[in-house]
Amino acid sequence: MRRLLLLTALSVAASACAGLAGEPIEPTVEVIPPSDTPKPTETNTPEPTSTATPVPTATPSLTPLPTATPTATFTKTPLPAGWVEVPDVIGMYYRDARNLIIRSGLNFVYRDVLDLDLPTGTILIQNPFPGSGKPAGGLVFLFRTFQAPPALVNTICYPLRLITTGGRLLYYVDLEQDQMYEIRTDFKYGQTSIFDSQMFLLESFVNSKTDTVDFVAPYTARYVLALGPFSITQRDLDNSNGAVNAGCLYVIPVEA
Repeated sequence: MRRLLLLTALSVAASACAGLAGEPIEPTVEVIPPSDTPKPTETNTPEPTSTATPVPTATPSLTPLPTATPTATFTKTPLPAGWVEVPDVIGMYYRDARNLIIRSGLNFVYRDVLDLDLPTGTILIQNPFPGSGKPAGGLVFLFRTFQAPPALVNTICYPLRLITTGGRLLYYVDLEQDQMYEIRTDFKYGQTSIFDSQMFLLESFVNSKTDTVDFVAPYTARYVLALGPFSITQRDLDNSNGAVNAGCLYVIPVEA
């Protein structure tokens, strides 16, 4: 009897399991009742309306144009009969300037001027000035530049050498105002002369009579020392390989 009950129970359990295996399991859905809390109301805030501020229109200001001043016209006065106009030769090479002046019906005179910036032979100044009138055949004064090597101001011998058969030796020195200098040489030709930069003679001595002079510079400037004239033969040059030694030049400051 007990065994029969056990078999019956197992049969019922198996039938129940078979039924569960053949039917799908439905998911449980929990329904949430609606809440009584009201949803927030969306308020459409109107966008601010921008009011355009009128921009004042700039009134153009007309600036009157300056009144043009009439250019003065100059009438060249005719030259008297027999007069000619002086040509402009400043900056020209002296030979070209000479030819132009001669073609203009004038004559000329040169004065040499020391200038280390312009090429030798350049016309630096002319007198009368260009465009002025001058009687035909009159003189035009021309200042022609030249260059020279420097002579040292100290107690050391500055060697003198002759490289041509004739002429003068030219040097420049920078001297200070009111300073005394002993200028001495054993150069045996001609004389030793001291000029300013425009070749106005300030002092000189004959080399065959003396060999020195004390010179006080009248102002701080560049001065020219000229030695000669000298004259030698071409044979002298050839025997000395083109340069004849001719002594020394000294420019020595004298202490007070």
